[in-house]
Amino acid sequence: MPIKHRFTLPLLSTLISLLPGLALAQSRAKDVPGYVVTTAGDTLRGLISIPHFVTEQGISVRPAAKAPARQLSAAEVRVIGLQDQRRFLRQTVAASRNPETGVVDSATILVQHLVGGAANLYRYNHNAARHAGRSEGASAAVQYFIDQQGSSLVPLRRPTYEPVLTALFKDCPPVVQALLRTGFTEDKLGNLTLRYDTLCQATTPATDYRPRHEPLFGQRLLSVRVAAQQTKFYHPSSYYFHPDQAERITRPALGLEMRFANAGPWSVIVGGTYARQRGESTRTETAVPGTLNAGQPLVLTSTIDVKTLQVPVLARYTLGHGRLRPYLAGGLVLGWLFDDHTSLAYAKLTYIGTAESFYRDDVVSLRADRGPRFTLGTALRLGLQVKNAGRISPLLELQYGTGRDREQNPGALTNLYGQRESMGYLHYQSLSLTTGIEF
Repeated sequence: MPIKHRFTLPLLSTLISLLPGLALAQSRAKDVPGYVVTTAGDTLRGLISIPHFVTEQGISVRPAAKAPARQLSAAEVRVIGLQDQRRFLRQTVAASRNPETGVVDSATILVQHLVGGAANLYRYNHNAARHAGRSEGASAAVQYFIDQQGSSLVPLRRPTYEPVLTALFKDCPPVVQALLRTGFTEDKLGNLTLRYDTLCQATTPATDYRPRHEPLFGQRLLSVRVAAQQTKFYHPSSYYFHPDQAERITRPALGLEMRFANAGPWSVIVGGTYARQRGESTRTETAVPGTLNAGQPLVLTSTIDVKTLQVPVLARYTLGHGRLRPYLAGGLVLGWLFDDHTSLAYAKLTYIGTAESFYRDDVVSLRADRGPRFTLGTALRLGLQVKNAGRISPLLELQYGTGRDREQNPGALTNLYGQRESMGYLHYQSLSLTTGIEF
């Protein structure tokens, strides 16, 4: 027997109570595990937040996800190493020259170390608006520096980078030749510097500190899912399965999904969910006057039993990098209805020919089975995933879905003109609570 009920408010409120944590998770989404070596010689480990203008804004270090953050200025930091392979160093660069004394003023900045070895390439993000003397607004600018062991930083600028690098790499003719085909981009400058370090300075270990660029949605994560799916089938323009009379019936559903993800918050979900669904619609009529059972209530219950296979194609956004990861997902759901057994109930006069009356008003069920057909709908999910140290991650989610089939139901009865009635499209609404594991 199917279980008929509505999901209780406590169940819904429990999941919705997770929403206040979404903002906190989002605010910490840029925290990356790593370490900091301070100028005092201390090593701090934890979650590190690196703003775009790190030299001007400093960094924050959080020993654990819920621990208070410690703020450090650029002057307090010597080295930063992050789990995503990024590395930042404290460096001194020439800032300006006094025209009267000829003294060069210097500035201490935090630069991102892109390539390390006999030659080192650095990236520096600075606020060009502030450096131009404007107190309001921000204008991002990127500057590159290069040095060789024991030398000071040399700026690389688009108009002059070719002669500067030619002079620095003059002891390596293959790299000088490659410079002619090297544009002024971070990727190409980094590859040229790395080639110099590995080809012509092999005695000094070379390291590429640039973060690896993962293929788009390169991770493939499989999830096995079990759901309690509450579905309501209805025909908006028919008294069979009218929306006001259709009941919500809960049945189990089994699902298998593949999620294509990368290190970012966005991922794509494709999968399949199988269920044996049931719909019921009950209306009450009164036996017509003049019949043997005139005035008797007639309970007319129409049913549909059908197997469903749904294929969700969803975009998911995950908030945060902690152990508890809330997420939202939404998109299209393609479906297939098959093995349809539909029974339509209606009142029919039966001739009996007694002294009291010639007719009795009876309840009759007429089969109106239909063949396989497609459905198209949408779905919205709110979920929570527990990211464990191993590969297996439990998840819990609430999903709302709606849609309809692609073929009109011709009904079962005929009118006075011998034409079958049209019930229209079969619509559905569903609410499901799903639990599963992803690995």
